[in-house]
Amino acid sequence: MGKKRKGSYPWGGTDILMSDSNYKVKKVIVKPSQRQSYQSHSQRAEAWIVVSGEGQINLDGEISDIAQAAIVTIPPQMKHRISNTSDTKPLVFVEFQIGDYLEEDDIVRHDDDYGRHQDNWTDVDADFL
Repeated sequence: MGKKRKGSYPWGGTDILMSDSNYKVKKVIVKPSQRQSYQSHSQRAEAWIVVSGEGQINLDGEISDIAQAAIVTIPPQMKHRISNTSDTKPLVFVEFQIGDYLEEDDIVRHDDDYGRHQDNWTDVDADFL
């Protein structure tokens, strides 16, 4: 695969662990008291496994608590958001993406705390990864 790519975002960061033409595996860290945008993807499904921390997941308006060992499946088109409910500890999960198109521009943001309209993907090393 070559160089690992890291993404730094206002809510935390990502680290691509492995990828191929139809799948990608990422480590995702959500900073304390932060959350991702409420978003959907048209061309990929996702599965998340929480490895540490606690939070909430919003799947098409249905909100559930999550913690270590929780497994979340997200089909294409489903609106979703993960939030870290801790004030002190990061929320860490492994994200599995499956689909024919896995680029970061397959994100439709329905709500975003940071006012973003496009994804901010970078190759920088994030201190918290």
